[in-house]
Amino acid sequence: GGPNGRLTVINARTAELGGSNPVTASVVVGCSPVRVITSNNGTLVWVTIRGSNSVVAYLARNLLSGGEPKPAIKVHVGQAPVGLAVVGDRNLLAVVNSNRFGGSDGDIELITFTLKPHPRAAPDGVIPAHYFPREIVSSPDGSLLLVSDYGAGQLQLINLGAGPYLTH
Repeated sequence: GGPNGRLTVINARTAELGGSNPVTASVVVGCSPVRVITSNNGTLVWVTIRGSNSVVAYLARNLLSGGEPKPAIKVHVGQAPVGLAVVGDRNLLAVVNSNRFGGSDGDIELITFTLKPHPRAAPDGVIPAHYFPREIVSSPDGSLLLVSDYGAGQLQLINLGAGPYLTH
């Protein structure tokens, strides 16, 4: 309820066994959270926040420590972000800015992230997409992205090594 959404951590084993409280943590993340993924090594938990045109990352260990952890990383992105994917085994995040309510094409924003010496992220480029892109997946080697362009009724295949897809 209310203007903010929550990220809830559930103990799957407790839920499977019918335990009385499988929820191990719950944190307010912002207005209209849409998708959640983890980094390849499980250290970061990424969330798209459509209502504030941003993505946030929490340190997974902080989500389990109790209290109300703050995001380790927050990045302002394009309009109405929805889907997201970690690209291959790199520290690269692809965010689908759907521009759902803008009535025009969206894009895919690439963000480089690191944990050392402290968690941080920086924009790494933008790739045009078609009307209302929503979901995205990376090939295991990180060379390709597959994006569903819902409004265009098509799939978009992006070769990250081919350029000139990236603009800085």
